[in-house]
Amino acid sequence: MASRTVLIKATLSSIPSHVMQFIAIPTKITNQIDRIQRNFLWGTTQEKKKMHMIKWEVVTKTKAQGGLGIQKASFKNKAALASLAWRAYTNTNSLWARVLIHKNCNLHRPANAGRHHVSNKSPTWRAMLSGWETCSKASRWIVNKGNRVSFFNDPWIPNQPAIRHLIEGPLTNRDLLAKVNSIHNGGAWDTSSLSFDLPPHILNIITSVFIPSVTTKEDILIWALTPNGKFSQNSAYSFIHNSAQLSPPGDLGNFKWLWKLQVPNKIKFFIWSLTHRRLPTRTMLSSMGINCPTLCQYCNAGQEDIDHIFFVCPNAAQFWNAIRSKSTSPPPTNPLNSTHLWQTVWPDTKGGNFNEHLHWAVLVPFCLWHIWLTRNNNVFNNKRELIYAKNTIAKATEFQLLKGSSNNTCTHQMMLKWEPPPRSCFKLNTDGAVKGKVGIGGIGGIFRNHNGDWILGYMENIPHTSILEAEFRALIKGLQLAKQNNLLPLHIDTYSAEIIGMLTEGNLIFDPLICECRLLIQRMGRVVVRHAFREQNRVADALAKEA
Repeated sequence: MASRTVLIKATLSSIPSHVMQFIAIPTKITNQIDRIQRNFLWGTTQEKKKMHMIKWEVVTKTKAQGGLGIQKASFKNKAALASLAWRAYTNTNSLWARVLIHKNCNLHRPANAGRHHVSNKSPTWRAMLSGWETCSKASRWIVNKGNRVSFFNDPWIPNQPAIRHLIEGPLTNRDLLAKVNSIHNGGAWDTSSLSFDLPPHILNIITSVFIPSVTTKEDILIWALTPNGKFSQNSAYSFIHNSAQLSPPGDLGNFKWLWKLQVPNKIKFFIWSLTHRRLPTRTMLSSMGINCPTLCQYCNAGQEDIDHIFFVCPNAAQFWNAIRSKSTSPPPTNPLNSTHLWQTVWPDTKGGNFNEHLHWAVLVPFCLWHIWLTRNNNVFNNKRELIYAKNTIAKATEFQLLKGSSNNTCTHQMMLKWEPPPRSCFKLNTDGAVKGKVGIGGIGGIFRNHNGDWILGYMENIPHTSILEAEFRALIKGLQLAKQNNLLPLHIDTYSAEIIGMLTEGNLIFDPLICECRLLIQRMGRVVVRHAFREQNRVADALAKEA
């Protein structure tokens, strides 16, 4: 199955990709494409049919969601058309986009583009409009000037829908036409022009959004599903697939751990089937209408299901006991007695060493694989062979040594403490803190001289923010105070290496914050920003948490 999956992604799935980029393919055709891929994956041909053990809706999920990353043709087509629409909107100076736009309509406000007399438009334009439906649901505005963004109708608050979806009741025409710059003017929020008072919790979310007080940049539309705000066809596919809700979400959690296992691909795919509990055991085959005995072929004492094969059967039980007896250290948790623990507990552990040459995270998948191989050999060749722990350990050790992975990690200890700035310079330490991924946050910072004397400190609460935004806000507040109090030259230490990279490379999601930092640094001139470990940033960290 591993090699077939690679071939599907490299050939079968890529053949129609070019046509999918500009034409909405009929459902009948996409279903045929899916059927070809599905049959090839499971080995079905015109002469011989094979069982499809796992639903196509599960197979076409991303690997992190429990699928194989094979893309469903209809969803892939929609994602490709979304990419076409996004490129047309963001690259309006390109010749092909100008021709399409001027021929069909004005794309200045794409949400209303070409809605009238769609049947008279070209197939490419109609395909773009269907793609834009996805874009409009998965994008949001970054407010700079605020003159293009509707205060109520456009999504512009991070991690929130449009404000209109957060409130109930009718709005006046004046409210519906209000732009963000009419509510945020001169660096402060003023909702007095609205016909009603916003609820306090919504007002807190709104006032937490950072909008530059002075800027010449236009408002920009970003893709909200990627960390950098740039369009990604894979993220569009995931959004379309999740929106379809073809099957209820499972309780198996995130599958990233499975694909990070340091084992051969064929074992990864076997573990994938095992985790979904869709191996062709006798009880599984019987439930699918196949006439076969359901008792275990080895012991004849229990129904042959997954738990019995891998843990309950005397053959498996003696195997796990032998594995334990040969270990120099016990596993970090005990996944060796049920598939439930294997699925829910083992992925969250970091493993440990079975012995000096072998890691538990490598050995356990090999154990499960060899149990299954021995079961198949016994069933199809009518044998009663034992599962030998010695052979399994040897195979796993050989693979780990050949792969070059080592259990011995090189560690380097450092003595970390606050580092003073050069003489006649000032040091600013900043940090941000947030409860949860997005929620109540705080910022903090401290100015000190080369002797470590306290010069100035600050902390501030932010009702609704993310950790990266809090880090930026802490830096901006510190730069503003440094400029007001003439604390120059200035050396800045921040715990977030990510925002230092964004100051250099940029990021659409945090564009207003990045521009504000760059502007302040440019005006102040003598500023150095660098990364500091948390142990060197304890005071700022404490201030942010207190805020």
